[in-house]
Amino acid sequence: QVIQPPVVPNLQSLAMKSVPIYDNKWGVDDKWETKFFEEVEALPPSQSTKTIAELLIGFFRFYTQTCNWSAHAVCLRLSQPGCAIDKFSLATPTFPEQWYVEDPFDL
Repeated sequence: QVIQPPVVPNLQSLAMKSVPIYDNKWGVDDKWETKFFEEVEALPPSQSTKTIAELLIGFFRFYTQTCNWSAHAVCLRLSQPGCAIDKFSLATPTFPEQWYVEDPFDL
């Protein structure tokens, strides 16, 4: 789920220098982009005016009423505003009845 304005920006999308990691973990040569913006103290304060309660209610509402778990995944690495992530396009095999939450540290 991505809200506008964001509470915290996507640190990977703010990074400028590429930091690729190559592996063969799943039997296929893969290249993962691991860059992220490290100077978090330089980020401006959030423009979000939502309370913690509003954010929590919105989180649960999205994942219980809006998210199509049979087709989509939770993927912080690829998340974009208004864009659902096709869970069948990600590295780990899955089935329609399974929830898919990608661990960004276990690619």
